Amino acid sequence: MPVPPPPTQLPACAPGPTTLSEWNLSLAPDWLVLADVDGDADLDVVASEPDAAQLEVAHGDGLGGFLPAATIPLGAPVESLGLAAGDVDGDGDPDLAVARAGFPGDVVVLINEGGEFMPGAPLASDSGTPTVYIVDFDSDEAPDIVINHGGFVNVHFGDGAGGFAPVHDTMNLPFFDERPFIHDITSDGLPDVVGIRGSGQLSQWQNVGGALLDNIAVYNADWTMEAVLIADLLGQQSDDYVALHAELDGSAGVALVWTAGVVPYSEYLTTSPLHGGWLGAFDGDAFPDVVAATHAPAVAVLRGDGAGGFACEQVYDVLDPTDPATLAVGDVDGDGRPDVVAGSRDGPRVAVLRLP
Repeated sequence: MPVPPPPTQLPACAPGPTTLSEWNLSLAPDWLVLADVDGDADLDVVASEPDAAQLEVAHGDGLGGFLPAATIPLGAPVESLGLAAGDVDGDGDPDLAVARAGFPGDVVVLINEGGEFMPGAPLASDSGTPTVYIVDFDSDEAPDIVINHGGFVNVHFGDGAGGFAPVHDTMNLPFFDERPFIHDITSDGLPDVVGIRGSGQLSQWQNVGGALLDNIAVYNADWTMEAVLIADLLGQQSDDYVALHAELDGSAGVALVWTAGVVPYSEYLTTSPLHGGWLGAFDGDAFPDVVAATHAPAVAVLRGDGAGGFACEQVYDVLDPTDPATLAVGDVDGDGRPDVVAGSRDGPRVAVLRLP
């Protein structure tokens, strides 16, 4: 097996001007998404709150501020409420899919009617803690519902008008991470799945015919990986992988990088534990950066170097522990650059970071 190059300890980035604001939801969120649910061209926050079995909507003001506006009841309290946003009925407005943990579980699709959400009949799914996606899984231009329960993957095919068929298939993919990455890695028009399995394997599963997946590649590492992100780090229209690691004691982390599937990987050591997050150009230079949750009261940003790696690490302190499921990215202040919205599973407070 090829030996990875020596690891790179990332230095601290030069500090820059950052705007931090905070506001409160009603309860601690389980998942958090950004979407323009009221059609005013400003991103809003939708948060799932399992302790009350409800969604909470906070409207964005287009300047980086949010005003809690409404709650949507979802029945009896549950352990977990997975959440995704996407246009399932083709009217241009983001609809919502909520996956309820249970034995068995179910998924409720909420259709956006001018900013008000109308729930449909629940869709059956396997039991366990769910992650839900709205994605065109069979490439028929009608979004589908895909639910992951720690490796048991259910697919409900959509009709493009907000309706969904019963479970088409249940696939057993041995994922370790809470949120595998769905992306067309084979360039055949069908979204594939990339996830972490075991203690140190990154695994690619090819979408065959819209449901059945075949394991096509495995990348091994000497680190326990918690999450995988995919982006074009080199600007060559390629799929590059970034896997994230966090030390058990929370003292440090590692970002592992496979550029265009090249083995061995490169290692970038960080002072922050990296539990999952987002890849995107956050500093305006077009080089993808990592924004990661740390399970500490901080958000870590790894600045891309344009050469397939990272140049430095910036740590932004917030008041509550950050989690990948309650970390969202989008332009909330209208300046054309993505911002970070960080909720916490430990409390109702939400931080908004407008990065330099």
